[in-house]
Amino acid sequence: MDRRRSKQTVRLYLYTGLLLLDVAVVIGTPVLLALMFQPLGIRHDLLVTLAIMPVYAVVAINSGAYGPDVLKRPIESVRRSTMSLLVALLTILVAIFFLKQSEEVSRLSLGLSSIASICAMAVVRGVYGRDARRVTK
Repeated sequence: MDRRRSKQTVRLYLYTGLLLLDVAVVIGTPVLLALMFQPLGIRHDLLVTLAIMPVYAVVAINSGAYGPDVLKRPIESVRRSTMSLLVALLTILVAIFFLKQSEEVSRLSLGLSSIASICAMAVVRGVYGRDARRVTK
């Protein structure tokens, strides 16, 4: 019984770490790019970045990006999280379009931050999944 509780505790810590890494990637990557491109005059709307996070969280939970098999199979973890991020980005883009706010959002910065976030998500999830699989064995 004690060993089972210990495995459940380890899994809970791993899922919490995965969620925190996802938040760091989804919010941190665009913020870093905004700081890097600020001298070039490329503006970035941080409200768009903040709007992506709750949509990503709902889609990721629904798609199983925090399910039990993502700790065992890093490739599946990468696939589910990047697809969830793509769906969240598409949802926000559609909302921006229909709210007629598309002129106020820089397409260049949104595109660059989207590509960078997807790449960072794949790398972070892959490395984390590899290490998590080693811990859960």
